[in-house]
Amino acid sequence: MRSTLVHSLRDFRTGKFGRMLVLSAILATFGNGCHSSSDSNQTNEERPLFPAPIGSTWGFIDNRGNVVIASHFESVEPFSEGLAAAKLEGRWGYINRKGVAVIPFRYRTAQSFRGGVAIVNTGLPEHPVGVIDPSGAWVTQPIFRSLSAADGPGGLLFGQKEAADGPGFYDRSGNLVLGPYSLAFPFSEGRARVKTERANG
Repeated sequence: MRSTLVHSLRDFRTGKFGRMLVLSAILATFGNGCHSSSDSNQTNEERPLFPAPIGSTWGFIDNRGNVVIASHFESVEPFSEGLAAAKLEGRWGYINRKGVAVIPFRYRTAQSFRGGVAIVNTGLPEHPVGVIDPSGAWVTQPIFRSLSAADGPGGLLFGQKEAADGPGFYDRSGNLVLGPYSLAFPFSEGRARVKTERANG
C-alpha cells in the first residue's frame, strides 16, 4: 500500500498538473515572504500573473499568491502580450488580465501571442490553422495544415500547407519565404536544419 502511494505521488509530481501546483505554491510562499520595494510599487496591471490549478479547474494568481482570475477554465496558457489562451467548454479563446474573454472560445487549439500574432487551429478539415491579431481578426486565413513559430529572423512561421509540398518558412501573410523542403526544423541560434533532396521512391 505504501509503495503504491509513493508511486502515485511521484507520478503526480512529474505530471504537468503537479509541476504547476508546486510552482504556484512556491510563488505564493516566496511572494508573501519577500516583497521588494519595486514589487510594492507595481500596480495590479503590472504584476505578473501565473496559471494556477484550483480543484479541477484553472485560474491565475499574482506573485503574492493572491487569486486574480477565478478558477473556472479547463486549461490555460501563461499570459503573453496582455492576453492568455484559455479553454472553456472544450474550445480555446483568449482572456485579458481581468479574466474577460476578448477573443471568443471557438478554436480547437490556441497558442500564445508572440510579436502581435497568435497561431490558432479552427478544427476545419485539411487546412485548419491560421494566424490572428489581438482583436481576433485573421492575419492569415486558415490555409495551413500545421503551423508554429519558427524562432527565426523576421518573425517567420514554420508550417506546411499541402502534404505534397513539405514544410517551409512563411511570413505572417502566409507567403512562402524559404522552402518547401522534404524535411525541416525550426530555427535555433539563427540556423535551421533542412533537407532539400526528396528520397527516390
